Amino acid sequence: MQYLPHNAERYSSQAMEYMKKNIEVVKIADVANYLNLDRSYFSSIFKLDTGISPSMYLVTLRMDTARRLLTETDQKISDIAVKVGYENPLTFSKMFRIKVGICPREYRNLHRISPNL
Repeated sequence: MQYLPHNAERYSSQAMEYMKKNIEVVKIADVANYLNLDRSYFSSIFKLDTGISPSMYLVTLRMDTARRLLTETDQKISDIAVKVGYENPLTFSKMFRIKVGICPREYRNLHRISPNL
């Protein structure tokens, strides 16, 4: 069992909140800088506390947000890509397919909340 630094939970919580608020532009180095921590140290304590790397958390956060936007809005997929931190819609679509199993358009068609969207 590894030792968990006493501030790890607080750092993880602050990191998650920062990532949520800055999802469009945040990078892991930005989060570490925000917390005044070395990037490697931050990544280590985040993973010890949460069980996943900060990068994996960020990808999951982005995909969860994208899924919500795809089902609850009629925004263009390219706009959703930007809103969740992907400048290139193709990169977003590839990552979405890897993580969710289907492309964003298919996901929207299958999970749409309102048929009018």
